[in-house]
Amino acid sequence: LDRRAEYQLAEKNVEAQKYQKRMERGKRLPTVGVGAGYLYYNVTDKDVDDGLVFAQVSVPISDWWGGAHALKKARIRERQAENDRQQAREMLAVEIERTWSEVVEAYAQIELTRRSVASAAENLRQNRNFYQAGTAPLTDLLDAQSQWQQAESNLIEAQTQYKIYETEYLRATGRLE
Repeated sequence: LDRRAEYQLAEKNVEAQKYQKRMERGKRLPTVGVGAGYLYYNVTDKDVDDGLVFAQVSVPISDWWGGAHALKKARIRERQAENDRQQAREMLAVEIERTWSEVVEAYAQIELTRRSVASAAENLRQNRNFYQAGTAPLTDLLDAQSQWQQAESNLIEAQTQYKIYETEYLRATGRLE
């Protein structure tokens, strides 16, 4: 799941909402500023040194009521993003399971059609021998030939479908873009 762009996007959304919540909380925190300065001058052949230290404290009490609501909204958006991520995770997991089942089913279909091709080939061989011996009509030989060709065509179709499902599975697991 971690390779899928959809899941990575959901992860980034949760991370962004966490930062939004922290920013809302930070707007309501007190701020402290500290500074210092130093000045030296010599105008009238007299050395003068001046130093200055200052501090500022700001407590935003006027915005506490609105800030509590904004913080609550940010928490709700964060929970919603986490729920969206969980839903995306579950949906992607279902898609991966579905595509894997299709791959397994297509592989079983290939094995089944291979047996069908072998059976049709044996039937064709027997009907050819019977026709050459004069114990079977030409229509039986042509029917056997048609069944063999149909079985070969079904095998090619099953192999093609397997590759399609395999590609869908690789895309679903993020190994193919």
